[in-house]
Amino acid sequence: MKKLTGLFLLFFLLQAHAAQAAEWMVKIVSNKDSYELQEEAVFGIEIRKNGKLVSDNSFIIQASFPDAGTAVSLLNIKKGKYRFNVLLDSLLEEQILAVKALRKGKKETLLAEGSKTIIVMTRYENSFTIKEGNYTSNNEITLEIDSVRFYEMAISEDPMFTNCVWMPYASVLPFYLSNGDSEKTIYVKFRHKITQEEQIESARIILDTIAPEISSLSPVEGSVVTGKTN
Repeated sequence: MKKLTGLFLLFFLLQAHAAQAAEWMVKIVSNKDSYELQEEAVFGIEIRKNGKLVSDNSFIIQASFPDAGTAVSLLNIKKGKYRFNVLLDSLLEEQILAVKALRKGKKETLLAEGSKTIIVMTRYENSFTIKEGNYTSNNEITLEIDSVRFYEMAISEDPMFTNCVWMPYASVLPFYLSNGDSEKTIYVKFRHKITQEEQIESARIILDTIAPEISSLSPVEGSVVTGKTN
């Protein structure tokens, strides 16, 4: 009886050691690495144990992806192979599919994990307006920007943007017009941070810092002033 017990214990220990020594792997591939907004991304997932595809009841899979919210379910195609499809409908510039294989039990144990990062390229028509309108008497004006955080900007009165630096997107920006009363043209260049595609927009405003002179005419005492009123 003791011998059987010893053999059973040895068998159990060997099985436990084999389970711990097993090499698990989560592999994730996507049909491409960059997508347009509103496009469907397709992922293939493989769970392997010691190099072989495996699908049994000893482990569970947890997955997360930003655009899928909290409910991420993988479609089991065949033994050890899964698929995940998702519509890219948010403005997240990078999205990561993260998958974990966990051993079942009172305390779940991580067997392997993998991740895949994709780029979402958002096409956006950038624009801006001058808050002050068509005229100003002050060199400092305010630009109101219509863009998204995928873009950075350069601003200048020079259409060649000489010596200009790129700055992060902001919805409102102050800008100082060059001295000298005249019509000014402001150029804003937008650059996509991933694709490096550029777009240039412009707007005009007249700077007039000289206040008009008003002459006051005082009639001579005793004179009669006539005029027409509407």
